[in-house]
Parts: sequence; structure tokens; C-alpha cells
Amino acid sequence: MRVLESDKEFSKWPLVVGDGLSLDAIKFPSMCYPKEQHPVKQLYSDLNFKAVAAEQLKGRALLTVTKHLSIDLSNAVLNVIPGSEDVYDRIDFILIEDPQDQLAYPE
Repeated sequence: MRVLESDKEFSKWPLVVGDGLSLDAIKFPSMCYPKEQHPVKQLYSDLNFKAVAAEQLKGRALLTVTKHLSIDLSNAVLNVIPGSEDVYDRIDFILIEDPQDQLAYPE
């Protein structure tokens, strides 16, 4: 595992746990317990959503283990962003009588 010099201590910890060498109860390092426990606030706390630029959102992601949690977190982010929400429907096929016209719309 490649880590920064400041994270050397943390990089050894997963190896000890994974090899079964730790007989103690697993205790995460203090860096795993941020002061702010809400993931949306952790990721976006430095932004002013009233004047946010697309470039400021680049490189930020919320990873989840379930689709339902992903939807909940996405909704929490949308609640923080000012403005109205637009929902677009998707279409799975093209309603055209002439099959040649369908070639104009690639999949």
C-alpha cells in the first residue's frame, strides 16, 4: 500500500488486523473518527452552495454499500443545494414508423 509519510502508522494497522495478529478488540485510529459525523457535511462543508462552481465539486464522491443509502445521501446533498430540482424521464426506445429513421438516433 502506498501512503504518505504522515500515514505510515495507519498503513501498518490494516496489515496487523488482516493477518490476525491483533488479539485485542479492533479499535480504529483516531483519524477515522472525524469531528463532523455527517458525510454530506464532511464532503461539502467548505463550500458555499449559493455561489458554487462546477470545478469546486470535481473530485468529491460519496461511496456507499447500498443503493438506498446512496439515494438518501444524494437527497441530503440536493437539500443543501439552493434552487429547484428538475427530473427528466428516460426513453428506452424510439417511436418512429420508418426503421431507417431510427439510424439517426444512435444507442
